[in-house]
Amino acid sequence: MKKTGLIIILLLILRVGIGFGQDPHFSQFYAAPLYLAPSFAGAAENTRIMTNYRDQWPKMPGVFVTYSFSADHYIPDLNSGFGLFVMKDQAGDGKINITNISANYAYKVNLNDRWYFRPGIKGFYYQNFINYNKIVFNDQLGFDSNNPSSVEIEEDNRTNYFDFGASVLFHNEKYWAGGSIDHMIKMSPSFRDNLNYAPMKYTLFGGANFPVGNSNFNRNRNKIITAFQLKSQGQSQQLDFGAYYKRNSLMVGLWYRGLPLISQSPTSDALIVMLGYTNATFTVGYSYDLTVSRLITYTGGAHELSFIYKFNVENVFGEQRHSAIPCPAF
Repeated sequence: MKKTGLIIILLLILRVGIGFGQDPHFSQFYAAPLYLAPSFAGAAENTRIMTNYRDQWPKMPGVFVTYSFSADHYIPDLNSGFGLFVMKDQAGDGKINITNISANYAYKVNLNDRWYFRPGIKGFYYQNFINYNKIVFNDQLGFDSNNPSSVEIEEDNRTNYFDFGASVLFHNEKYWAGGSIDHMIKMSPSFRDNLNYAPMKYTLFGGANFPVGNSNFNRNRNKIITAFQLKSQGQSQQLDFGAYYKRNSLMVGLWYRGLPLISQSPTSDALIVMLGYTNATFTVGYSYDLTVSRLITYTGGAHELSFIYKFNVENVFGEQRHSAIPCPAF
């Protein structure tokens, strides 16, 4: 009972106490590109579907579990990419739920023969729901049995609203960099101080793609790919950076999450090991977060799976593909 109570308190602090806290995150953030930024809609310049699953802190079953599904498509005649993203985040065995459904659009601009610019926008439906029926309050506890109801349970415990996001992305065949803003509804004075709405989130991201060995064109050549994302939302800041090595169809990577050099609020969260397999049709990835903070003995880290399936693979060596973003598959 004492352990369960501590978990519930922690959940309420993280998800509710400060404006519903921080948005869910993925260690394989490039395997959920539409969640990272709407500029990635149609980024592969074909049609693809993507799924993600994350189980955070598995030593406490059901504490943080996140599922997502997304699909995007590129239309060359319009220089445009369209995407749909759906995410469900559950905390405390369904006690706290977040639903995010977004429609994404990106437009590709040729700056010159090498560089491209992709502005993107998205509109999304956002819902927070606290299931008080799964929480036992003090006034429900008794010697013989638990009371079926509590005065703490609110009649209306759902927050539903529509929100907006925008992003920019610059890239060539080797480098990419960009940024995004989420929860732009908080820009309005009417919603700025309302704790029912998630705080604005700012993200910077980028990376580079370095071939290893034979420099002749070969889609499956060996590569080292580095990438990062820096996020700020409310009182929370987070940096993910690292690299992975791709040899033919196999991939292995090492990543780090934390802000150890920021004196005001130094953090050291996790080391992340990634393994994956990719070919012209699909990519599958697995990652494990090894907690390196003071919670190391309590959480069990985090497990994450991703799957990406690409259609229209017959155009993969076509001219159109040369302007696709060289981001990592995960």
